[in-house]
Amino acid sequence: MQPQMLKKVLLHLYWLIFSLSAIVFFFFLPNRGALEYSVLLTGFILFLHLANRRYRIKDMPKYYLLIIIFCGILLLSSILFSFSHTDTHRMFRVLKMLIILFAVHYVGRQNLHKEIEIASITILTSLILFQFIDRTFLGKPFGSYSNPHYLAELACLTLPFIFYYCWTAPKMYKGLFIVLGMLDLDLLLRTSSRPAILALCVSLLFVILFLVRGRRRWIGLMTVVFVAVALYLTRYAGVVGRIDELIAHLSSEERVQFWSDTWKMLQHNSLGAWIIGNGIGSFPDFFPAYSIPEYNFFSFPHNHVLQILFDNGLVGVVVVLFWQLYPLYVLVKSSSRTTDPTLRVFINCVCVAYLTSGIFTSLTVGFYSRYSLYPFAFLLGTIMIIAEKVLARNGATFMLKSKSFPFYQEGQGVTGNV
Repeated sequence: MQPQMLKKVLLHLYWLIFSLSAIVFFFFLPNRGALEYSVLLTGFILFLHLANRRYRIKDMPKYYLLIIIFCGILLLSSILFSFSHTDTHRMFRVLKMLIILFAVHYVGRQNLHKEIEIASITILTSLILFQFIDRTFLGKPFGSYSNPHYLAELACLTLPFIFYYCWTAPKMYKGLFIVLGMLDLDLLLRTSSRPAILALCVSLLFVILFLVRGRRRWIGLMTVVFVAVALYLTRYAGVVGRIDELIAHLSSEERVQFWSDTWKMLQHNSLGAWIIGNGIGSFPDFFPAYSIPEYNFFSFPHNHVLQILFDNGLVGVVVVLFWQLYPLYVLVKSSSRTTDPTLRVFINCVCVAYLTSGIFTSLTVGFYSRYSLYPFAFLLGTIMIIAEKVLARNGATFMLKSKSFPFYQEGQGVTGNV
């Protein structure tokens, strides 16, 4: 094979779409080994594109460069000041998050919206059907997982996109997406994951109240109320009982105990630990001495703010809150700026998924978990593409503009679609 032909084959964007699809597929199956190899493959392919100047650092939004700086602050401060308590596995997950983030952003900038849509629908459908069959017909209560929260994460993060495809699909296909959405909702409700259900409800209400316009806002609110009343009257999947139990025993709920014990632990921090933390992954090294025996084996406090405060100090809290709140600002601004009704629906669905992911993962997994960082990377890459399509076109360039970026040339819009 000629060198130019080999180069063309290796640099074909379908390889990157394939590797990113594999990450999503093995993330939700799950298969940790295949998942991590898929991330490494994505990194290798992305490196080839960087080396061949297909994707250049100066073309990236300024916010991405800030993300790199922020990650460097978290990693270097942990290595330099708390190396003995630093978990290198968690550190590498941050680097893998960056690989996914830049790969999603790069692919999203290309004119491959049909290919991306086909890949997304195929993966989404296959994952939901696989987990539904696994749980319903093979007798596995949490599908291919041993923990209900992981299955709930799949359900609550995919529901907004099923709604989008149902909204935009031709009439002959809408029924298929409605059925798929019902299966997905059933998966979520039967996990009885209160953090997932509450996170999705809060996110839906936020988007309906602040981003949806006109009569659709009231239709959305009535739909949420109708579903809530139906669940209450039918007692479907025991969801209402689980919520009632949470309210009745809130003061003794295990997460409240985690937070109380973590705060006791934080009160023994030195001044330096308050500022730069005790090291990434240091929480389980100290927690047993401050927790009751029933919970002292946990490696995270089920609260991202408290975990970051202990691991990375006040500096880490400021850094992480900024990198997570700015994308929300971008989504709200983009939703109000766009004149394309279909794109607005997509932005609002991404906002639901982003808020749901942030709330849910903060209450169920550690901040440096792959279940927290990898979905964040996919969503953030998508959000930055939205920003380039909507905000940059309208002159809003805060942490977006790059002089060499063709999307920002006067009189031009974004190449490709979101």
